[in-house]
Formats: sequence, C-alpha cells, structure tokens
Amino acid sequence: MYFGEDPRKGYALVARAVPRSEVRREPDADAACQKEWDRLVDILCWDPETAEEYTVIKAIADAAGEIVHIGALHELCMEKGSELPKGEPGRKYKGRAVFLGDRVRDQQGRIAVFEEMSSSPAALEAGKLCDFLRMSVSRRGRR
Repeated sequence: MYFGEDPRKGYALVARAVPRSEVRREPDADAACQKEWDRLVDILCWDPETAEEYTVIKAIADAAGEIVHIGALHELCMEKGSELPKGEPGRKYKGRAVFLGDRVRDQQGRIAVFEEMSSSPAALEAGKLCDFLRMSVSRRGRR
C-alpha cells in the first residue's frame, strides 16, 4: 500500500506494548502508569489507607465463617505514536490498570463463579422486547 512521501500516514490506531523493563527505565512511561494509579484512587476505586494484606483478609474471613473473593490487578503501558520520532507531541505513553476477572478466587483458592451474562441489562431488555412482540402477535390470533 502506498501512502505518498510520508510513510507515517500508513499507521492508524496502533499502540506499541511497552515491556515492564522499559517502564522502569523510561521516566515518561513510569509517570504515565503512576498517573493511572493516582486517577483510580482519586475516583475512589479503592482506598489505599484501608487496604490489607491477603493473609489478614483470609484470617478475618475464616474466623467469621464468611467467603470473600479476591481479584488481581495488572498494569499495562502502551506507547501511542511509536512510529513517530522521539520528541514528537503525538508520541506518548499511556498507562492502564485492569482487573483480571479470570483470576478471581475465594480465600481457599477456589475459582469464583459469577452469574451468567444473560442477566445483563441489554439481555433483559432484549427479552422484554421478545415477550412484547410475541404477545402482540398472539392477540391478533397468529401463532
């Protein structure tokens, strides 16, 4: 594919995954990741002042006879505009912290089981629409 004299016009919506070693080495990448963690604290995603170690949470839950679910977070760092020369304003790092829903376990290490997605708002609305259409057809004597 030919993009004229400027080969950068051939890139679109591409971000380079930044390895953890580079995040530690590059101050801008590290700052982007820290900005994401700070943002999550600012919007009250969790309170770092009340965070406890896993062993403490497990002991409290076991003593109370309760089941608690524990999840994991993962930090991602991407470089937008990595094809551009260093120093270009379009070249920047973006940090994200994501919840690993596939790694949620209880305090005994058993995998957590969640409700099926058929109870999501979109699925419920679709079901209501199907019921409405079926009822309106039935009232006209059609089956």
